[in-house]
Amino acid sequence: MPMKKKDAAVILSILLLAALFFSFRMMLAGSGPRGVVVIQVDGKEYARIPLSEPQTVRIEQENGAVNVLEVTREGARMRDASCPDGLCVGQGQVTPDNYMSRPTQAFIICLPHRVTAELIPEQVP
Repeated sequence: MPMKKKDAAVILSILLLAALFFSFRMMLAGSGPRGVVVIQVDGKEYARIPLSEPQTVRIEQENGAVNVLEVTREGARMRDASCPDGLCVGQGQVTPDNYMSRPTQAFIICLPHRVTAELIPEQVP
């Protein structure tokens, strides 16, 4: 059964509306930083940094332990640490897009220094 011009126009209109809807949704989702990074040292909150305020945080403890956390508009990563194994540096970047699929999920953890950085993403409507 051949498609009529009206049927093709309706299907094309629906496809265009769907494409516009998804494009608009993607623009909103990618329109800016979507969360906050909460840094804790020894279980106490050290800093709370929105992704909208990129910065590098140097965490120096009295025992000489040093961690350097980099917060960007995309997420956070441990750039450097004076711990012996450096596993926290190797954990990579946590972002609003990958935090659920990471082994440590929303956390970057430095066990020797008792430092954690947790990404708390905003809920996208």
